[in-house]
Amino acid sequence: MLARDRPSPTGSRYRPDLRKIDQSMATFSSQFLLNREQHRNRVLTALATGKPLQSILDLIVEWIEAENPDSFCSVLILDRDGEHLLHGSAPSMPEFYNRAVHGLAIGPGVGSCGEAAHSGQRVMVEDIQTHPNWEPFRDLARKAGLRACWAQPIFSSSKAVIGTFAIYHAYPRCPDDSDIERILVAAEIASLAIEHKQAEEGIKEARDQFRTLTENIPGLSYHCKFDEHWTALYVSEGAELVTGYPARDFIKNAVRTLDSLVHPEDTGFVGESIHTSVAQGKGWDIEYRIFHRDGEVRWVHEKGQPIFDRDGNLAYLDGFVYDITESRRQTAFQDLVATISTDFVNTPIEEADGAIHRALERIGHFFEADRTYIFRFSDDERFMDNTHEWCAPGVAPQSDRIRQVPLETYSWCTDYIRRQEPLHIPDVETLPPKAANELAEFRTQSIRSLLMLPLSTDGHAIGFYGLDLVHTTQLWNETEIRLLQVVAEIIASALARRRTEKIRQNQARLQSMVAEISAEMVNLFGEETDNAIDRALGVPARSSGPIEATSFVSTMTGPP
Repeated sequence: MLARDRPSPTGSRYRPDLRKIDQSMATFSSQFLLNREQHRNRVLTALATGKPLQSILDLIVEWIEAENPDSFCSVLILDRDGEHLLHGSAPSMPEFYNRAVHGLAIGPGVGSCGEAAHSGQRVMVEDIQTHPNWEPFRDLARKAGLRACWAQPIFSSSKAVIGTFAIYHAYPRCPDDSDIERILVAAEIASLAIEHKQAEEGIKEARDQFRTLTENIPGLSYHCKFDEHWTALYVSEGAELVTGYPARDFIKNAVRTLDSLVHPEDTGFVGESIHTSVAQGKGWDIEYRIFHRDGEVRWVHEKGQPIFDRDGNLAYLDGFVYDITESRRQTAFQDLVATISTDFVNTPIEEADGAIHRALERIGHFFEADRTYIFRFSDDERFMDNTHEWCAPGVAPQSDRIRQVPLETYSWCTDYIRRQEPLHIPDVETLPPKAANELAEFRTQSIRSLLMLPLSTDGHAIGFYGLDLVHTTQLWNETEIRLLQVVAEIIASALARRRTEKIRQNQARLQSMVAEISAEMVNLFGEETDNAIDRALGVPARSSGPIEATSFVSTMTGPP
């Protein structure tokens, strides 16, 4: 019997007013749609104003629970690896339950949400206590007071699963059409929120990574996992400049790992520095050595930072590595120049030769030269002498045989020095034909590369300072030549000071001699006067003859 045909309490047949029923249904439907639209607008407003993702998901859950007051809802988000579900929102669920399902591995037969995320299909469990998917979780569900769970996959715009929306009940229940429609609406709006926020996070992460890269260019940038072998997910093309190996060798550790290039003596330091920084949640800034592809040891500077996910868990490491070998070398050379300069300042002028030899040795060791030396020009600039020399072990010295060499014999080289210009010859075999004399001499000394720098005082060249290599060729850069020129200036200054001091000493001796002669010549005449002059000059007594004028000149000036 239909409800409309049931007898009324008075016995007459009951005939309901269908118009009022239709009006009531229409009013209910209108109010339902209005409420739903209001909830939807609140969600969209929160999304547009940049509210946190959890706050937006909470609004969606509260909306669905308001439409079905005896339900409990939750949103789980698939992690980046696509293997685990993470807590998104479940404000009405017990906290212990939310903690238990956070990080749930997806897979077939894993509850309702785990299977839905794995299969991409809706999973409707009417009774948790009897369904096989829930066997491992029955006690947890019983403790939380849950008996039914319907899970709908949440899809991205590209149809990839990005999470699940679940509706729970405290009693066994089979969904009807309205329940299906409700969970589909919830999953759709949740998809919009999750995908939008993930896109925002992706942009922010890309911006942060780009900022990290640009702060350290040029060099090698990387994005890697924090695992045993620092698995590289991204390595910039700058890898080849820094290491000599192409970037593709390092991506996913295809051929080699970044840490495999670290010098064995620095491996512990690098690992400890990064682990300590990660534990403190801050970046690292370190210098260490690596082996370049060419076999040479290079110094590098690394700046990096740990990247954490929204739950505060370490996700990746981002950083830059760039070559600082040259800058360290320049700094070390500047320190060496300062040491040489201090040595000259602190060395008495009469011991200047010792300071010069120490300077030549230090420069030779620093540049791994085979010979360093100084040539002095004669006062008339016609001849030159090899006055100072340092040789590496096994390299034959040349200073004893290179004496009173006419400058014109090697005019191609000495013209550079006279013009006070450095002469850099990376490979002597490339010398021009007009330097034939120089090439012959260089071959005699087995020289392959050399650098000559003018020694000048008062704008005038007095000689040159040089470095030879006999075992290999060498290309000095402009910075090194400029710094070596500073050393040449220090040496030239020391030589000029020594010459000035000798002149001063000789002048003082001459003045003493004149005073002595003057005192002794008083009241002396004739031969006695000549003998007094001879005694002052240290000349044996003589009866006659003039004193050579050159004796006074040489006494006054001394040797160059």
